[in-house]
Amino acid sequence: MPETKQYLADFNRLDAATDTVEELNSAMLKLYPDRANLGSLWGGAKKAKQPVT
Repeated sequence: MPETKQYLADFNRLDAATDTVEELNSAMLKLYPDRANLGSLWGGAKKAKQPVT
């Protein structure tokens, strides 16, 4: 469970530091190249970078 907490903290940090879905996805893959379920990462990155309306 501590790994998941760190993963989410890294995601939030990199979300703030990147501008696009591609940048966020790439930055996370650099930190976690062996993480399972890459589709979830892509979906989360898309949702995080979705414009707020």
